[in-house]
Amino acid sequence: MQAAKAAQMRGKLPGDLSAMVASATRASVDWRSVLHRFAFEQTRSDYSWAMPNRRYTHMGLYLPALHDQSVGDAVFVRDTSGSVFDETQAQFGAEIEAVFASLQPRRLFVLDCDTRIAQVQCFERGEAIELGPIRGGGGTSFVAPFAWLEEQGIHPAFLVYLTDMDGKFPAAPPAYPTLWASTTPLRRIAPPPFGEAVEVIV
Repeated sequence: MQAAKAAQMRGKLPGDLSAMVASATRASVDWRSVLHRFAFEQTRSDYSWAMPNRRYTHMGLYLPALHDQSVGDAVFVRDTSGSVFDETQAQFGAEIEAVFASLQPRRLFVLDCDTRIAQVQCFERGEAIELGPIRGGGGTSFVAPFAWLEEQGIHPAFLVYLTDMDGKFPAAPPAYPTLWASTTPLRRIAPPPFGEAVEVIV
C-alpha cells in the first residue's frame, strides 16, 4: 500500500487503481463522535438579571447569574422509507438514547418519516426512554419534519436526520442547527443545501 501511495503521488497509477487507493486510504470519521460533539455544541447557557451574580455584588457590580445550563428541545428524525438498514437504525437508536441520557434536553422528539410523518415520540427530561419500532415505508421527502416543527411552534436546539440523502429538501433552511447522518458515502452525493453532514459507517 505504501508503494501504491507513493506511485499515486507521482501520478504513475492507472485511474481505476488510483481511485481504489484513494478510497482505501481515506480516513474514516467516527460518526458517533461527530453526533455527540454536534449535540453538545448546542448546549445553551441562560443568564438572568433577576438573579444577580453574588460573586460580584460586593464590588458593586450587578451582573446576571447563570441559572440554567441545559439544552432545550432535541429532535432526531429517522428515515423510514426502507433505504436505511435495520442495523443502522438500531445503532442510531442507541445513540439517541445516549445523547438523551448525557445531555438531558428539555424534551426529546423522535420523528419517523418517509414522505410524511408516520410517528412522533416525545420524552421529557428525566423520563425513561424506550424507543418504539420504526413506522413508515415508501418514498423519501425531508420537508415534513421541518414543516411539522414549525406548525407545532417547536424551536429545537438542534435536529439530527438519519437518511440516505435521496429526497426532497425544504425550500428554506431552518433557524436551528441541522446534522445530516448520511448512510450514503458523502463522496457520492451533493452537499446538503444547509446543515452539516457526517457519513454513517456501520
